[in-house]
Amino acid sequence: VGSSTYGRFPLISDERTVNMFISDDWLINFPGYLNALTIASGGKEGRGIYHSVRGNFVLIVIDNIVYRIEPNLGSTIIFTLPDATGEVFMDENLSAQIALVDGKSPTPFIYNYGIATPTMSAALLTGGTAFVPNYVTYQNTFFIFGNANKDPGGSQWFVYKSGFTPPGPANPYALTWVQTLTLQTKPDFALAAIRIPSHGNNLLVLGSTVAEIWTQVAGIQTYQRQSSINIDYGVASVSTIAASDDMICWLGINEKSSPAIMVMSGGQAERISTDGIDFLLGDVKFPGDSTAMFYRQDGHVFYILTFFNAADNLSIMYDFTTQKFYDLTDWDFT
Repeated sequence: VGSSTYGRFPLISDERTVNMFISDDWLINFPGYLNALTIASGGKEGRGIYHSVRGNFVLIVIDNIVYRIEPNLGSTIIFTLPDATGEVFMDENLSAQIALVDGKSPTPFIYNYGIATPTMSAALLTGGTAFVPNYVTYQNTFFIFGNANKDPGGSQWFVYKSGFTPPGPANPYALTWVQTLTLQTKPDFALAAIRIPSHGNNLLVLGSTVAEIWTQVAGIQTYQRQSSINIDYGVASVSTIAASDDMICWLGINEKSSPAIMVMSGGQAERISTDGIDFLLGDVKFPGDSTAMFYRQDGHVFYILTFFNAADNLSIMYDFTTQKFYDLTDWDFT
């Protein structure tokens, strides 16, 4: 049994394995899906999904509508966003606030399920400077936002804390500015920040051509850059950033190279894409139109990367357990 090798030339290797993966030297089916609930139909765009462990519900964004899904699969419309396209990102703090950003609106949106009537509203940002939040992650009581701006202030990323502390609510949709920090290694844009799983107070800040590791410290400055190391790859699409176990994976790119799949564990990053994969990715016409996720089954950890533009129409999967690539398709191999 084999995998998808994506040889540079078919004469070298044209082996492809579709919708299967290797387990104990056998090829077995990769999971499909079960349609458990139809929320919207008719060409709607699914834009994001978030599972609240503490709230025991799921938030789903379809077009410009935010739905809350209960464990019994009951759904409720909770908010209407101003925009209907593009991936959204969500994360939650300890004050029952879920922050949602879409890279277009000038403020994040806050869903507060800790108040008597849970609702969503544009966040009231106290302090700081104006920016367009591009990505959100929660770490150690802080919401940390990437920056969608491409002006001279686009190198800045932002740290906010909750403005709501139960049981005495000041404003259930307020966030208080703590600090504005800057991507430093290269002249770049601070697109996203994500906590490094299994590594305490460490944070990975990703630009378009470089990434830096920052650590939360005690004192006036909330985060401090690890000056002895940086990663010379930024992110081609923030939607491809995914974390699992002790790894962060993303579709990397810099000013001197075409896209490559990058993985970071701890403080080190490496390229996991092979020559054939890099050739395949070099043929992608719209690398920004991509998204990715981690999935685990039977001890296998998969990174699933999809290029959804009609000109590319491609999904590949990397199995970290066997260190092999595979193709994923629907019923008609698209």
